[in-house]
Amino acid sequence: MRARILVTDGETPAALAVARSLSAAGHRVHVLTHDAHAAAAASRSAVAIRTPNPSRKPLPWMESLVEIVSSRGFDVLLPVTDTALLLTDFVRGRIPSRTVLAMPSGEVMERSQDKPGVLTRAEALGIPVLSRKSGARVLDAVLPAVVKPKRSRVVTLDRVRAATAVVVTDRPALAAALAERTDAGLGAYVEPWIPGVGRGVFLLLHEGRVLAHFAHRRIREASPLGGPSAVAEAVPQDRRLFDYSVALAADLGVTGPFMAEFRGRGDDAVLLEVNARYWGSLALSIAAGVDFPTLHIEALLGRPRTGPEEYPVGLRVRNLAFDLRWAAGVLRGAPRGSPVDFPGRLRALLALLTSRAEGMIGQAGDGAAGRAHMLRLLTKAVNRE
Repeated sequence: MRARILVTDGETPAALAVARSLSAAGHRVHVLTHDAHAAAAASRSAVAIRTPNPSRKPLPWMESLVEIVSSRGFDVLLPVTDTALLLTDFVRGRIPSRTVLAMPSGEVMERSQDKPGVLTRAEALGIPVLSRKSGARVLDAVLPAVVKPKRSRVVTLDRVRAATAVVVTDRPALAAALAERTDAGLGAYVEPWIPGVGRGVFLLLHEGRVLAHFAHRRIREASPLGGPSAVAEAVPQDRRLFDYSVALAADLGVTGPFMAEFRGRGDDAVLLEVNARYWGSLALSIAAGVDFPTLHIEALLGRPRTGPEEYPVGLRVRNLAFDLRWAAGVLRGAPRGSPVDFPGRLRALLALLTSRAEGMIGQAGDGAAGRAHMLRLLTKAVNRE
């Protein structure tokens, strides 16, 4: 069955990977975008539909979404980011019944987006996690520390407020990060910063079954102190981390895509967080033959099948913007008083210039997507967004 599919968040690498996957499988893909230089919108794999900015104009975006889905007869609506998931959940009851929602239930979203709650559930399942502090105790945290929002997004009438985890190395930075997240209504907690390698376990679940799985490790992150993947490499599945991830996904009641992020060395890896949505490095699993989006849609349309048990390891993808941010962090040097060892500047430049990783955006035969992405990065840099 060739389906008409609407994908949100055309500005993101994940949406581009989803669009390319589904288009290659023969589906007709449309993407929502608020940016004139969105990669997925420029891609030959999808047709672009402009909307208001969901983060800055959530109410108009929701009204636009309902109108677009109702008037154009889509078979599937696939929200990509946390913002799109939250806003779509608000208007779930207004989406036509003929359109399948490729997203978790509201209850599952509530559970999976409560970061401290997820960690409490993980502890009860015997999954190793870091100690964490909140409330009055946070200012006594051992440094360096990681300040995290209790929720990554919260919707207000005029905007969607968001924050990510940040590594702090001194008391003023700790206090500022806590205040920023608390004032935004996101809440905050603190974990110790730990060295080691970031590892991701990725699953597709349907009716209690694992249809597909994949794993990667982070070669470089957006900062020498940590962050999202700048360069990621496909690795064999670690059975222990896989079992932890499956157990936690089942406990949360997840159906659809799921990712669990771990960090550490060897058997000392601990769970950092989870997301019941698609992830930024999705292009890597697809390149390795684990086509999560196509398998996801087939399952939703009543034709579930499993992905490969084995996949090629050693493949890499790179997010150029994050890799440049990593290099800039290395060139600036470690923050004063930081006990974290930064790579040498020459080594960082050589790594940046000689990286053998494929780009998450660029692809042969789809050059417009890469050009649009570069224009977007330049625009954001000029406007200092």
